[in-house]
Amino acid sequence: MSTQVHPLSGRHLDIQEVISGIIDTKRLDILRAANDCSLPASQDDIASRAETSRKTTEKHLVELRKHGITKTYRENIEPTAGGQMLLEALQKCFTEIPITRTEFAKLTRTETALTILSNLNTEYQSIGEIQGKASVSATNQTVKRQLKWFDESDHDLADERGHTYRLTNAGEKTLLAYDDLSISIEQIIEKAEWFQRLPLENATVPVKELADATVITSDTASPSNVLGAALKLCDLRVSQFRCICSIYNPVLFFAYKTMLDFGVEAEAILDWQSFVKADQDTTDFATHPRYEHYQPLYLEDSHTLGIGIYDDRKVAVGAYNEQGEGKHIAMIVSENPKIIEWAENIYESYRDMAYCPEENPPDIDGGFDGRHW
Repeated sequence: MSTQVHPLSGRHLDIQEVISGIIDTKRLDILRAANDCSLPASQDDIASRAETSRKTTEKHLVELRKHGITKTYRENIEPTAGGQMLLEALQKCFTEIPITRTEFAKLTRTETALTILSNLNTEYQSIGEIQGKASVSATNQTVKRQLKWFDESDHDLADERGHTYRLTNAGEKTLLAYDDLSISIEQIIEKAEWFQRLPLENATVPVKELADATVITSDTASPSNVLGAALKLCDLRVSQFRCICSIYNPVLFFAYKTMLDFGVEAEAILDWQSFVKADQDTTDFATHPRYEHYQPLYLEDSHTLGIGIYDDRKVAVGAYNEQGEGKHIAMIVSENPKIIEWAENIYESYRDMAYCPEENPPDIDGGFDGRHW
């Protein structure tokens, strides 16, 4: 049995029960409706699209919001990045399993069914052998009844021969898809504080690869957690540093300037307001002529994402609650090559929208005129 303590609700969650609670109720239909409605959507819009009552919709939305799967702003509702990743993980699972959603829902209702199925081999075994391997307390009759359902299901998860049973290809595919879904949901739960702040357009992270990523969050009680972690990442032994800075922080920018002073090759993409503030400050982080090995770029619009790429070995990705202000930050730090590749792709997409200050300096008084870098 796999359990997680949800960082938002503080509740101990059993992954099998989480999966069952989503696909064996109207919760999945409601989440899909919230995603498919014109965003942001009202509760009545979602209830209508999910073809369920307002009361049922409200009940499930409360649970989805508690777990950071949806968010509400001025009574309008939309999925978070975690909600979108959950939908994608479920869709991938439904595509890969050879059974129907109804059968899959029945399989996930109890720990017993999944445990018995996972203890089958590709070689035939007796009921006693299967029961002896199972890690749940189940009577001989319960095991026999479950095995009979596996054998008689539309796609035959198990095959029976002379009161012995073996796992079929369909059963093996179902277990693999379930395990894959479980890992994804574990990461969506564990990284919920980060996922609920991640911009929806960046909800493309290879979620299973987050298993080794560290999450650092800031809040009212510990506002400097993320800043402290970001400062520790400023390694003067790095050869190349690339970053997206969506908020202005003089302490962090001074640390970045120190890296420049030590000859670290760098490129920074700053929100326009952050660029202007840095250019006016004594940090000189946004001043290009002093550093031949540094290229600053700037964006016209404010964003809620910050990225630091340290060579090709480590990446930090921070996400903010409020645009341009950096309140309630959550950051992941990862050395996983696939997470680094994902962050680099986002960096390049922002770079394509950026402007070069030498060719097109931003108008500090409020105007904007420039060409893409």
